[in-house]
Amino acid sequence: MMNEFVKRVFSMKIRRRRRYRLKVGACVVLNASPGRYQIDDIGYGGLSFHYIDNGYRSSGRSFPLRIMGDNQTVRLNGRTVDENETGELIFHNKKIRRRGIRFETRDRRQKKDLKTFIKNNKI
Repeated sequence: MMNEFVKRVFSMKIRRRRRYRLKVGACVVLNASPGRYQIDDIGYGGLSFHYIDNGYRSSGRSFPLRIMGDNQTVRLNGRTVDENETGELIFHNKKIRRRGIRFETRDRRQKKDLKTFIKNNKI
């Protein structure tokens, strides 16, 4: 019984940084795609959002992105670390996917801007 508990604890994914829910209207614009995407959650290490799959696959390379909210824009570099299809029932004929992005190295100004953005836009 104890071995099962230990295996379960060590197999869990534990976040290193806390995630925050944001107000409606906070979105991310990826350099490689034409649209804006509503951010589901964000932290100091990355963010995630849902989108309708159009067949475009992102590469594992770093790319620029803009995070936009209440009169504030933060420019960062990110890398896709997770991209899964969700079981959404709202759109029967479309695939809804969730993408997780990890932020790449940031300078002091970008860290400060991200912290201010999260403070001003979290719920």
